[in-house]
Amino acid sequence: MRTSPPPAPRVLIVGGGLAGLAAAVGLVGQDLDLLLLESRPRLGGRASSFLDPLTGSLVDNCQHLAMGCCTNLHDFCRRVGIGHLFATLDAIRFLGPDGRIGWLRANPCPAPAHLATGLLSLPFLSWSERAAIARGLLALARWRSSRSALEDESPFADWLARHGQSLRVQGLFWAPILVSALNTPLAEMDFALARKVIIDGFFRHRHAYRVQIPTVPLGELYGTRLESWLERHRVRVRKLTGARSVEFDEDQSLRGVRLRDGDLEPADFVILAVPFPRVGQLLPSSVAETIPLLDLLKEWSTSPITGVHLWFDRSVCPFDHVVLPGRVCHWVFNHSKIPN
Repeated sequence: MRTSPPPAPRVLIVGGGLAGLAAAVGLVGQDLDLLLLESRPRLGGRASSFLDPLTGSLVDNCQHLAMGCCTNLHDFCRRVGIGHLFATLDAIRFLGPDGRIGWLRANPCPAPAHLATGLLSLPFLSWSERAAIARGLLALARWRSSRSALEDESPFADWLARHGQSLRVQGLFWAPILVSALNTPLAEMDFALARKVIIDGFFRHRHAYRVQIPTVPLGELYGTRLESWLERHRVRVRKLTGARSVEFDEDQSLRGVRLRDGDLEPADFVILAVPFPRVGQLLPSSVAETIPLLDLLKEWSTSPITGVHLWFDRSVCPFDHVVLPGRVCHWVFNHSKIPN
């Protein structure tokens, strides 16, 4: 007598931002019943677009970038077939406060020496400032971690000051690179995260520093294209479907996710790919009390970034991009000159 195979385990992914999308893509092909829930009418989370009513253009909520060191993102884009929708900058242009331009580009040397000539030739820095930056980079590369040392080294501005990086050097070199990556002032920046950006971006391999810019709106890149890919791979997507809570039986076995409309979506497993303040709100107190990480999440805070979109009736910028050290604005991107 033939028996039917047991049903595939049901996995609910709460949140359709990049984290939720990556979880869904990673689980495709694992013989699972996958359902992704998103409370908004679109996918992508903060990596999304909006329709500007005056121009009719689909505009990204802010400029999003990748780098050559973002290996997990590259793997994600390769799997879903959107890796070709990025333009790669082989050199990064710096426009100093005095109007002089410097380039960060790789020389023929192997990593980590491939960027030495670029870093040491930025014309708006004096030779003593360039030497100080070189010493700071070497100190970061040689640093060996331990948990107590990590705590002692924060914030990163203090570490920079102890290693001979003047306020001017911090503003002209370290801030444009790190603040744009971590959305946090140097005086509040975690040492370990700052070091990871520098080591992964400058030292890891020859192409790690290269900036990659989406050539289509984020709403297409992580929205319509991803949704089509997921549907083709039997991942069900339900937008405008918010989660109210994750529910458990009296024996703490998982029941599923209670939706905001009152319905219960049963599940064998649940992945919470939501902003960190929402995690504790979705779990019952009896379960949340057993997860020490949730207490740490309560101490976290957000650090927003501001993007300004401008339209002109004439050409005003000769560059496709430029880094602006020493200014309030750190980067400018000219989308009329970025190749598609």
